[in-house]
Amino acid sequence: GDGSFMMLHSELVTSLQENAKINVLLFDNMTNGCINNLQMEHGMDSFTTEFRFRNAEGGKLDGGLIPVDFAAIAAGYGCKTWRVTTLAQLKQALEEARQSPVSTLIDIKVLPKTMVHKYFSWWHVGGAQVSQSERINAVARMLNEHLDQARKY
Repeated sequence: GDGSFMMLHSELVTSLQENAKINVLLFDNMTNGCINNLQMEHGMDSFTTEFRFRNAEGGKLDGGLIPVDFAAIAAGYGCKTWRVTTLAQLKQALEEARQSPVSTLIDIKVLPKTMVHKYFSWWHVGGAQVSQSERINAVARMLNEHLDQARKY
């Protein structure tokens, strides 16, 4: 997704440098969705995981969503790129990406905060075990129940 790309886009440069073609499908939901969901599921409010402008009035990062042109970033490296918003555009881009001799990036614009929820699994991440917030205490109880059921390796 877009959040991972912001942390690891240097891999595109390496693929070009090494002539090792890769095809990247980037789902741009304007958020670091996995982390945002983990925050919310652990009883917290969202904290700087949505890509938003700082609000001049309140000083918080709750302004409009930041539109990032990921295709332009990858094109700047020398990749062949597409920006798609429809299924027909995606199918065409996939076909053309297969034929490209260089690394590619397909920038797939999706609705904000849409994603595959938890990738159909349970994520074991730490959380507060004691809090003044009942929401966080409830999450701690739920996490401990999952740990009791988890397979030991």
